[in-house]
Amino acid sequence: MFPCRAVRGLPAARPPRSLLALLLLAWLLAAGLQAGAARAQDGGTPARRLASAEVLPGPPGSGAAVPVGRVELPALGQRLPLDAEGRVRLRLRFDKPEDAGPERVLAASFAEVCGWLDVSLNGQRLHREQPPAPGAAPNCPRPRLVALPDALLRPSGNELELWLRGPPPGHALDPRRAAALSAPQLGPAQLLSSQLEETQAATRTAVRLALAGVGMLGAFMLLLTLANPRGRHLAWFGLAALGWAALLAPAWVPWPPLGGTAGQWLRSVLPAAVTACAVNFLLRFGGWPVPRAWARLLGLQCVLLPVSLVLLPAAARAAATGAWWLLLGAQLATALGLYVAGQWSRRRHDALTMLGLVGVGVAGGLVEHAGLPPGLPWHGVVAWIATSPWGALPALGVGLWLLRQFGHALVEAEASRGSLEGQVRRITAEIEHNVAQMAELRVEQITEQERKRIAADLHDDLGAKLLTIVHTCNNERIAGLAREALDEMRLSVRGLSGRPMRLADAMADWRAETVLRLGQTHIEVRWENPAEDNDKLLPARAFVQTTRILREAVSNIIKHSGASRCEVRCYAGEHDYGLVVEDNGRGIPADFDRGLDRGHGMTTMKHRAKQLNGQCLIESGPGLGTVIRLSLPL
Repeated sequence: MFPCRAVRGLPAARPPRSLLALLLLAWLLAAGLQAGAARAQDGGTPARRLASAEVLPGPPGSGAAVPVGRVELPALGQRLPLDAEGRVRLRLRFDKPEDAGPERVLAASFAEVCGWLDVSLNGQRLHREQPPAPGAAPNCPRPRLVALPDALLRPSGNELELWLRGPPPGHALDPRRAAALSAPQLGPAQLLSSQLEETQAATRTAVRLALAGVGMLGAFMLLLTLANPRGRHLAWFGLAALGWAALLAPAWVPWPPLGGTAGQWLRSVLPAAVTACAVNFLLRFGGWPVPRAWARLLGLQCVLLPVSLVLLPAAARAAATGAWWLLLGAQLATALGLYVAGQWSRRRHDALTMLGLVGVGVAGGLVEHAGLPPGLPWHGVVAWIATSPWGALPALGVGLWLLRQFGHALVEAEASRGSLEGQVRRITAEIEHNVAQMAELRVEQITEQERKRIAADLHDDLGAKLLTIVHTCNNERIAGLAREALDEMRLSVRGLSGRPMRLADAMADWRAETVLRLGQTHIEVRWENPAEDNDKLLPARAFVQTTRILREAVSNIIKHSGASRCEVRCYAGEHDYGLVVEDNGRGIPADFDRGLDRGHGMTTMKHRAKQLNGQCLIESGPGLGTVIRLSLPL
């Protein structure tokens, strides 16, 4: 259905080269912003960074102030010396800055804290946090900013005591929810507050926009699947995109139902479903069939993952989660390899584009992990990279790729529809023309049958009676009129029968009749036929009409012209034929009813010629004779 592969009737379209360039630019920009924020936290402002902390035994107020060790901040996971309940007590020492005072309030800023943090200054508690319920998972990482009152500060030897409570070692299903503490920054409260807002707002806004874009693309692909059920790979991409957005949402969207324990379990269970959808998408998009057994196994692991985490003891859940992540990553890598292998020989550009999109996300996760402090266990490293927000970039890229393909398919469909409409109009016009021709042919057939019937009736009935009168009547005048009527009837029957005749034969008949009639009135006749014999056929109707026009012309010569000589010239062209009848009579008087068209006979002659799409011209003048020019198409 879409360009990467010819999916069920949709046109193919190559992915734009600018897509990878755009994603790479976004990756470089985000990496630059992240590096700039890190440099700003390390020393880009006049704030002081406290990186070394003393580890104190027991909870606050236990009286024990002798340190039992040291830890370098930032620290997370196994780097923090948590006790069995996931708690650690730290102490940092610092001197009061010279510019600090009542007008310039000092503050301690923590870029990332995972857990519940209490902060005390020189024995006085300044900040306290409590879990909403025993065993609840923290909603983290979150920044903290704690103001340090000037009245509690000493010129030197100030003690900043931190009491952090988080998930015990190995109990955090999500490494991003493990107990973590960044190195605090000491500086003016207003400066640190603006710094936190800039660094946090830029990162969170970008990630939230990316997640929103992935979610909207996923929903749009599901809607496309509803409109076209054949594009099942779009449904799998839509489900994978929505699942990915839900997977990352608890860490970046401040919505209480997604925080705490619920968000932690959601991020631990969803990867199996997201992986199943992504594997189905890659295989179907690459043209590979998905065996029923594979589909069942992918669905089964969506149930096995949460069941295994519930049945395992709390201390083993983190390692089990990492193992599951390795298995899911192997499945995704295999599906990606199959997609690339299937497209490499057919559409290498598509395979390289997919590799580039996935590479952007993996590289972003590695860059993000490179900025983390050491000490994260192997399963934490795997889960951390897999749940990196950089994964939104490949999803966005593939979604935009599919969206562009959909637009291309719409353009192609619109062009195809226009072409199809043109073909339909052309075929419709041809059908209408054929129907009209068939109707005309049917009318002609019926007309021809009726003509033949009338001709048969005239010949059998009227012709027999006229012939009887000719042979039995003793009155010569009546017998002559009957003979003329019989000739006219035979001519009409010949026209109705519809049988064509040779033009040369027709001219011979016209010559014989004309010479006979004019000879009976002692008018000299000169007849000229074309030099060569003409084998062209003359329709029966044209023969009848020409015969009647010629008879009318001869009758006018006999009755009205007073001519002693008549000349008839015949000609035949490629597409027409004609007669020129000229006499030396007295001509037509100028006042003959004020025009040549007033006479009934001459009007009939012109009308008959017009019926055959020809013309009949009459030229005459007093004492100049008359010329009749007849021209008719073959």
